[in-house]
Amino acid sequence: MEGKINYSEFIDRYLDKDLSVPELNWFEKELDSNSELQAELKLQKELNEALGQDDILDLREKLNAIHEMVDPEPKRKRIKRTLSGNWAGIAAASAVILVAIGFLLSAFINPVQTAEELFDRYYEPYIVPTNYRSSTGIDNVFHKALIEFGNHDYQKALDLFKQVLTEDESRMDATLLTGISNIEIENWNAANHSLQKVIDHNDNLFIEQAEWYLALCYLQTGELEKAGARFGKMITENSFYKEKAVDILNKLEH
Repeated sequence: MEGKINYSEFIDRYLDKDLSVPELNWFEKELDSNSELQAELKLQKELNEALGQDDILDLREKLNAIHEMVDPEPKRKRIKRTLSGNWAGIAAASAVILVAIGFLLSAFINPVQTAEELFDRYYEPYIVPTNYRSSTGIDNVFHKALIEFGNHDYQKALDLFKQVLTEDESRMDATLLTGISNIEIENWNAANHSLQKVIDHNDNLFIEQAEWYLALCYLQTGELEKAGARFGKMITENSFYKEKAVDILNKLEH
């Protein structure tokens, strides 16, 4: 047992009595001296006692799916925790797992909802600033666009945001609002394109908002794997929208 070890795999097989004799001898010896492994085994036992066998299998599948969302690198390249050292990394990984377990356990008792129902529940129009003032140049066009956006005339707003971006395509404020305006008129592909552009720019103040509205777009269009990956990223990165992302993953039909 040299190098790196995937403890979760051995814990599952240990509880299922599926270890070979050499593996069992090693695992029990490791348990005697490894407090982290003892704690992880205790948690898994308590989890198994709280759930039925079918629920345990379902939970494992969901945890694997979340792990793939958060860390899509091929299994053979990522894997396995070290036996010693790097405790900060182990603690961080454990925190992510506990968050995942929390909302998955909640999903067993909370009523599920469809993606469309969740979109309707959590989508809210973006609130534009009311104190923006300019009287000249392209900023004046942007100001007019904000007024039309605030008046819910999203097509007029889009026309004006387009003028702004034609003049200066680096305006991520106009790009974000272009995406949200397209959500409002149910032009999902165009919305996705603009929101992804804000995210890919990676140097502006609107990335969290773009992530949130893009994830909601994926809900509405039924692209649940993409939506789940976005919401999972919000959770692990402690986004402003973290709590809402957890709530949605709790309630999403599974």
